[in-house]
Amino acid sequence: MAEQVSSQDDFRRFLLHAKFSVEVKADKIKKVLVGVDSLIHNLLINLISKGLLQEIPRIQIEYQKLLDRYRKVERAEVFSATSLSATQKQQVATYVEQLVEREVILTSAVDETILGGFVIKVGDKLLDASIRTKLGRMKRDINSARTVALVSTMGNRGVKKNE
Repeated sequence: MAEQVSSQDDFRRFLLHAKFSVEVKADKIKKVLVGVDSLIHNLLINLISKGLLQEIPRIQIEYQKLLDRYRKVERAEVFSATSLSATQKQQVATYVEQLVEREVILTSAVDETILGGFVIKVGDKLLDASIRTKLGRMKRDINSARTVALVSTMGNRGVKKNE
């Protein structure tokens, strides 16, 4: 694995190096990426010739979004205080699929700042079912109830009616 990563870094450095012409780089791409569609070869060569090779990660992300939209797939992330079991992941995926009415590809991660519960991110939407959020809501509700109780006990004192 380390050799693969190292050779990939070497290949990337070669492609970014100004000493080698676009033609030499294009030839090397065709030799290294045997079996890869010629459209990909052409894309890489165009990116190299325009000095935009660093844009590949962003292109991949945008392409994945388009592909997901075409396949009617939604990606979701669940963050929890501890690792989720396979059963829990499946339950969360099923729940999210019902919400978004699409197939869901779920990834999970542990977030040590979460006290308990979980947070689900789907696109730009966030479903926060963490203990911290629930405690925050309870605190607001209690403070709100105190304010309402205080106002109602004051009644109409000091208010004169126009008769």
